[in-house]
Amino acid sequence: MEQFNNPFETSGIDPVHGSQIMQTLGMSMGDLSAPDKFNKLNDIMKYVGNKQGGDYLLSRIVNGKPGIDKLSTAWEYVGLRSKHDSIKGEMDRLTKELELYER
Repeated sequence: MEQFNNPFETSGIDPVHGSQIMQTLGMSMGDLSAPDKFNKLNDIMKYVGNKQGGDYLLSRIVNGKPGIDKLSTAWEYVGLRSKHDSIKGEMDRLTKELELYER
């Protein structure tokens, strides 16, 4: 079996905080042996760890929705939100550049 890094180390998140994220997603340490789950968790931790109120946001996304795969739902949200943030950043940059011409 392939050896994976500690997701807390690779994402730069405190292990206690990382454990809380795993608990919110309904995961156990055994889930980390599955590469797809490990990679999804790592992406989520990187995103949530860099956002103020990220834990609360994560809870809102996955709690109170019976029958969902919490890990996949959170991972899909993080992917969409990251794409949105990137596009918004580009739009803000273009708006500022256009303002230079329109003065």
